[in-house]
Amino acid sequence: MATRVARAVPGLASACVFAAELAGAVFALRLFVDRLDGGIAGWMAGIVIASASVAIAAMAMTAVGIVSHAIRSRRQTRDEQVRRVWSDRWIDVVFGEAEVPVGPLPRPAVASLLDLRESLIGEPAEMVGSLMRDYGIESGLIESLEATHRTNASGQKTVIKPRRTLDRRLELLDELGRARTPKAVPTLMSAASDPEPEARHAGMRALARSVAAIGSEAERQAVAPEVVKVLHDARLSMGALAEAMELLGPAAQHVVAPVLERPHRYGNRMLIAALDTVGHLRLDELAEQAARFASSRRIPVRLAALHALTKLERLPVAVAPTIQRAFHDRNPAIRVEAARAAKLLDTKTAIYYLEELLCDEDWTVRRVAATTLAGLGGPGIRTLIATSLVHGDHRARSITTQVLVESRSAAELEAEPEKVG
Repeated sequence: MATRVARAVPGLASACVFAAELAGAVFALRLFVDRLDGGIAGWMAGIVIASASVAIAAMAMTAVGIVSHAIRSRRQTRDEQVRRVWSDRWIDVVFGEAEVPVGPLPRPAVASLLDLRESLIGEPAEMVGSLMRDYGIESGLIESLEATHRTNASGQKTVIKPRRTLDRRLELLDELGRARTPKAVPTLMSAASDPEPEARHAGMRALARSVAAIGSEAERQAVAPEVVKVLHDARLSMGALAEAMELLGPAAQHVVAPVLERPHRYGNRMLIAALDTVGHLRLDELAEQAARFASSRRIPVRLAALHALTKLERLPVAVAPTIQRAFHDRNPAIRVEAARAAKLLDTKTAIYYLEELLCDEDWTVRRVAATTLAGLGGPGIRTLIATSLVHGDHRARSITTQVLVESRSAAELEAEPEKVG
């Protein structure tokens, strides 16, 4: 309650100053009208009084703004100091160097514990999760979020006053996301269908992080179909979908696999997001499924599939011909991804195709081809040197010389420690 009042003080002060300015302007206008009969002198006096009134009001508004900023900055600094003290105390508790504080906890203590839960992994993270359960933080957040919803006559949960409670819902969803509690998964399933796009995005982030915290592989697999449905129904952007899938962590493969198996059911956005997740999380077990889309007629899908394959540790044998065809694709972005994926082919085949791309009309394609050759070691470096010396195409000579110089400079920096003084 005190925090809400403190936040309202600058707004109330601004409103008072605005009211005073308006009253001054009305007074000046009335005085100006009264002095019109006084000739030029009265007319000029009215202008001076009106100008002075506006100037004084503007100075007062500026002063209020400066004071409000100073108050907020001081409050923010004080809150950060308190949270830092609590963070140090929680770290001591987690590592057994201090006793567990007696509840109930103040707000900064809860915020520090949530920050710690977000940053730790393994056994220390489990210790923080246990503390949150003991203090009732998880249950409190879930109950607070559920209080912003109500059940209608058909049994569906709807948000109470969606716009008025939006800030509160976003705050709770952020805190539940940081809490990473599997207990919140059923509640967050409903939050992911929020009428406001911002809340749906925040709800999906929190849901994904909570599902990722489920310890049992069987439980993660069991909840995956419902997560896929929620993702599909959430009407999120492709970037937001990809972010949510990546946040699923160990549960991601159970969500991505159904999308790759039935792409027509889920559409291009979810398919491309799933392919991006395969690459970013290096889901090698889904490599063959992702490889099927490397020959798709849809350029964005084909591009996403090739990009995902470049991130994997191994390339399915069946996809090698698809990569080879991509070297001659009309779209330069596809040729770029093919050049990046060449490192997964056998060295002789990779050099053959990359050498062709050194003459490509697109500079980025030539650059990536040369960089990939440099990453192949001895055979690739020899190809770059030969091309820089005797190749008939000046573009190939230029790009290989540039990459060779950069590679040599990088090797020298790694070999020789920096000399100081």
